[in-house]
Amino acid sequence: MNDGRPVRGARADRARAQRLEPSVRRRRVLYLSGFDPRGPSFYHKTYREEAERHSALSGAPIEVGPRRSLGPLVQSWAVTAAIDGHPVETRYDFLRWDDIIRAHWPRRQLAVWVNTLWAFSVFLRTGALGRIFRATWPVLITVSLPALFVLLQVLLALGAGWGAAALVSAFGAPTVAAVLAALLAAAGIILLGRWLEGRLNVYWLGRIYAFTVRDARGEVAGLDERRDAFARIVVEAAAAGDADEILLVGHSLGTPLAVSVMARALALDPAIARRGQRLAVLTLGPTTPILSLMPEAGWFRDELRTLAAADVPWLDFSAPPDGACFALVDPVRIFDPAFPRGEDAPAWPKLLNVRMMDLVDRATYDRARRDWARMHFQYLMAGDRLAEYDYFMITAGAVPLQDRYAHRAGVKDYAGLRPFRT
Repeated sequence: MNDGRPVRGARADRARAQRLEPSVRRRRVLYLSGFDPRGPSFYHKTYREEAERHSALSGAPIEVGPRRSLGPLVQSWAVTAAIDGHPVETRYDFLRWDDIIRAHWPRRQLAVWVNTLWAFSVFLRTGALGRIFRATWPVLITVSLPALFVLLQVLLALGAGWGAAALVSAFGAPTVAAVLAALLAAAGIILLGRWLEGRLNVYWLGRIYAFTVRDARGEVAGLDERRDAFARIVVEAAAAGDADEILLVGHSLGTPLAVSVMARALALDPAIARRGQRLAVLTLGPTTPILSLMPEAGWFRDELRTLAAADVPWLDFSAPPDGACFALVDPVRIFDPAFPRGEDAPAWPKLLNVRMMDLVDRATYDRARRDWARMHFQYLMAGDRLAEYDYFMITAGAVPLQDRYAHRAGVKDYAGLRPFRT
């Protein structure tokens, strides 16, 4: 595997991509965010600001239009670009499920704690945590961190409270004073934990895992209907025939959602990939196994197998430094090792390494390594230099996704993050 190639290798890859046939003049992007309550306004602002950074770096104009509502499930903006001198118009549709996310985003600390510990116990009890560990040890840390953070706060608060009460009692103070001292000491630990969590964002992870358990069990009201509605949007986009390429993009927890949506679109229209446009799935910072490893998620495992064997190109980008994703892990073979990966039939996804050090400079990389959310969002951001992975070349450039990375062989068996290399 050639994951460690230097920057000059990335430049050669980019030059090779620039020589490909620029066959896209109109594109439709259907974007599914991760588990993020901030919704389309945040993602429109991010895309616009990062497109400006990309333009300043590359010299290629990218204009991002205002956000407009196309109904309760879609907000959209136009992207007009001329990268490498080829004009492209992209309609960027943000498919909304942020209302469902906000309904499962507890704000009270006690509710967050209870949900976090419950979800962790499910992962532990069902054996999902062990399977995650065998596949990629960084995700084991990410899944365990929220529960450990909560438990550590509880233990420290109890210890501090007991110690403060004992100290006050040792000086002959009345019981009321000892109780008050215990409460103040425990509250201090909780406040310190709250401040620290604001820097670490570990409760965000805890909310994700609790939501995933409920999703696997079919307990998230409205989400299955939303998957079906998004599938119909994909089918309608293909039937419209007004785009040279249609990209279904999922980021983070939007990756399992994208899998479901495309699998259901194929069920609605099995010939969807042969309608004349280039249709492809792009998953970024994938967390797909978080759902597929749940025992109750047999329905989702079937959808994964369906998409993996379909004739719809599916490229899956990840990066080993991103501990919040299943980097270079086959999302089907993690639960079905016998799933065929033959040369004669489609067997998606193609697993590709983003190679963060080609994309950002050392200072940016070091900052991102200390902030999991910053690293996890780099897939949607401009880099400090032009590199082979380029979200704006993908979504606003003239080369179709599959062609752009046709020269790259997908990673077949990455063992770099497995604790036991067999």
